[in-house]
Amino acid sequence: MYFVKSADNEWKVYAKDANDKVATQLINTEDVDDTVVVHNKLIFDGNGRLSAPTDATFDFNYKGLNGANDGVLRVDLNKTRQQKVSESSVSAIDVNGYPAGEYTTFKIEDNGLITANYSNQQKRVVGQSGIIRFRKSNGLVSQRWQRLGLFQYIR
Repeated sequence: MYFVKSADNEWKVYAKDANDKVATQLINTEDVDDTVVVHNKLIFDGNGRLSAPTDATFDFNYKGLNGANDGVLRVDLNKTRQQKVSESSVSAIDVNGYPAGEYTTFKIEDNGLITANYSNQQKRVVGQSGIIRFRKSNGLVSQRWQRLGLFQYIR
């Protein structure tokens, strides 16, 4: 489905088969491109509000192709349409942030915080690991393994 401005405050709404198959006979024809299956019209007032059709739910009627039955495609634009009634323009964007950056390295701090470093000189905490401190860390002895010599252990 697409929209084409046809006059001031007037837009034609076209629906076309996604496979580019053209109906053998068009309904609602009014100077329509022959590759378009069906169309309808939206008319807005001077404030940009829809004036016709009065309800933005309308049907596209179409003839079936290759022996298929005729059909109706119901479209509801009640909560999705508005025509802006003033001039539009593009404003310059004022960028006030950091330049784009990519992840480069990470560091695990003494307190367990995991900090990611980025190529734009920014740092962000991305996680935290649990850290346990023992009062007498050199007093911890394995109960399962015993060292016998260079790179040799027994159980």
